[in-house]
Amino acid sequence: MTSSDRPIFFYLFPNGNDFKIVEMTDAEATKRWTEGQRWLDMPRKTRAEAEEIRLQYLSHRHSR
Repeated sequence: MTSSDRPIFFYLFPNGNDFKIVEMTDAEATKRWTEGQRWLDMPRKTRAEAEEIRLQYLSHRHSR
């Protein structure tokens, strides 16, 4: 399976006081992970799901 054939997922990476949503394949994510770049939670299939998780994390952070 080539990179262009692989499904795209949305990953949340810590970014200061926020979280950056990065769109990439599982192969790209595995490469980043082995390079020490850690994402939060499970990858999401849609940007809307990733945005919802991002907002939940932000809400939890601000409620402390």
